[in-house]
Amino acid sequence: MDDILQWLTNGKDYQTGIALLEKHQRNRMLVQHFRHSTPNFAAAKLEYELRKLLKGKVAAAVKYKKIAFFKVIIYYLCKLKKQAI
Repeated sequence: MDDILQWLTNGKDYQTGIALLEKHQRNRMLVQHFRHSTPNFAAAKLEYELRKLLKGKVAAAVKYKKIAFFKVIIYYLCKLKKQAI
C-alpha cells in the first residue's frame, strides 16, 4: 500500500496508476476499463479507485489491531483472575 501512497504524492502518472490498480485490484474488468480509457477522461476515477483500495486496507488493519489488542487484554484478565482464586 505504500506504493499507492507514493503514487498519490508524486504526480499521479496515469500508466503507473493502472499498474498499481492491476497489482491490488481483483476486478480485472475495471483494470481493462482504465487501460482502454483516455487519461483525460479517467484520471479522476483512477485516483478514486486507488484511494478506495487504500481506505479498505487501512480499515482492515485497524480492525485487526483492535481485535488483537482485546485478545491480549482478555488473556491477561483471565490470567489475573486465576491468580486471585
